[in-house]
Amino acid sequence: MMIDYAKRIAVVFLFSFVLFLIMNGLTIAISGLEANEADLRPAMDDALAFMVSNAYRV
Repeated sequence: MMIDYAKRIAVVFLFSFVLFLIMNGLTIAISGLEANEADLRPAMDDALAFMVSNAYRV
């Protein structure tokens, strides 16, 4: 019983960490694009599509 809870907690922490890394990477990528004065819409669309498609897989 306790092992099940430990597994669930581990999965939640792992998912949170992966989400943190993805959001960090997006922030760095978008700020880099802003520094180059590029159009951000394609990058944002790709990022949102990536996040939505991964959410449906989980």
